[in-house]
Amino acid sequence: MCRNARASFERFAEEISTHEVSLVPIFRLDRNPMHAILEEVTNQNADLVILGTRGRGIGASILLGSVTESVLENIEVPVLAVKQKGKNLNLLGALLEL
Repeated sequence: MCRNARASFERFAEEISTHEVSLVPIFRLDRNPMHAILEEVTNQNADLVILGTRGRGIGASILLGSVTESVLENIEVPVLAVKQKGKNLNLLGALLEL
């Protein structure tokens, strides 16, 4: 699974048009994603963080937690949260996706 996720991420990163903006795509697996993101922001001296979000509803976020929400509460640089177009999971959908 990790190998497939990394390969998908690398393909995605190659397709991004940066318009000459410095982009550092980082793929890292960690038991605590929020801490890993904050650590990488510090290590890279980032000016902006772009995070993908699964589009979970309120019930799913409360039960399962939200990495994006945790990052937003603890980060000191701007964050751009991007939701997949048309993707919105309710509580049952989020649980079934696990």
